[in-house]
Amino acid sequence: MLSCTLSKPGKLVKWYKDGKIVKDGTECKISNDGCDYILKLTNAKASDAGSYTIKCDKIETSAKVVIKGENDMKKVQFGSLFQP
Repeated sequence: MLSCTLSKPGKLVKWYKDGKIVKDGTECKISNDGCDYILKLTNAKASDAGSYTIKCDKIETSAKVVIKGENDMKKVQFGSLFQP
């Protein structure tokens, strides 16, 4: 699971993997709860490894995801995009 916390709720964000847009579906669930924006890989596999980016307006932050094995999944938290 990847998550990012914005300083204001209701922002339009887009998720990318290796520069290509990620869409909500059965393999990947995209959601938000207030200021928290979440991308969850439902059944992560080796092909899900890569660079994930979340963009809001002209601001973005990225994280590298490495898949070691199915029991090694951990939550990844992005830094805050906006400072209060």
